[in-house]
Amino acid sequence: MNSILKTVDGNIEKMTTLDHTVPKIIGLVNDLNSSTQDLIKVIQMDPVLTGKVLKLVNSSFFGLPSQITSLSRAVILLGLNTIKHLALTSCVLGSLQKGVRSRHLSSEQFWTYSVGTAVFSQILGREIKLDKQIIDDLFLVGLLHCIGIAFLMQFYPSEYEQVLALAKEREVPLTEVESDMMGISHLEVGERLAMRWRLPDWLVDGVKNYSEPLKSELKTTWVVAVASNMLRINRVGSCGEGYTEYLAPEIWDVVGTSQTRAQELLEARLRVELAKASQFVRGA
Repeated sequence: MNSILKTVDGNIEKMTTLDHTVPKIIGLVNDLNSSTQDLIKVIQMDPVLTGKVLKLVNSSFFGLPSQITSLSRAVILLGLNTIKHLALTSCVLGSLQKGVRSRHLSSEQFWTYSVGTAVFSQILGREIKLDKQIIDDLFLVGLLHCIGIAFLMQFYPSEYEQVLALAKEREVPLTEVESDMMGISHLEVGERLAMRWRLPDWLVDGVKNYSEPLKSELKTTWVVAVASNMLRINRVGSCGEGYTEYLAPEIWDVVGTSQTRAQELLEARLRVELAKASQFVRGA
């Protein structure tokens, strides 16, 4: 199966680049001198994104009392970062097939885990009082940290089925079986894919290092690592992992909370927040 390694980059090249609207939106959101009107002008040029913005603002995710039909009003209500997340999520999920088909990992399990990691990362971010911008970014890192798995399942379904089965049978990490059988791990694939799409550096780092967070210097990656680990321990959805070990104490130290507190937060808040956020992803 190591011949797969020779074809990965070719298949990544086949993936469409992100719509030109996305980098424009990211640039405007990060530009302190830009205005809401600048963002509206960009969105108006993309009918599909305009429709998704209006669909999201009128969903039960926001629970507004009356229907919003004005794009300007919708953008003001949603806020710049939500628009950025919607545009980026829409393009990434549009490039990857949402329908994961496997006897060992269903689409519902995979996206429940991914959205759950996104939501719980934000819950943890608020708990440790991170800046609002970092908390906003945590959603995207959490949602997309396993894009390498989605890619491998899309392009190498039969081979990855064997990887999932063997990881489960041996109770070992996915990355170990992926490297042995395919010559590359989903972490490496995810990193290459994120770079192909020119995603922000903090997002590339999270995709690359979430399973070994001490290799990273970014708090977004550390927090997503904790969220991912807690979801796997509690079996909220699945990413196909055959083995989940408890995090090293130093990871909890750098994040600034404890496993006991994280478990309390998960039990108290995750279910409601996950239900709301799932509507956001479906809208994308």
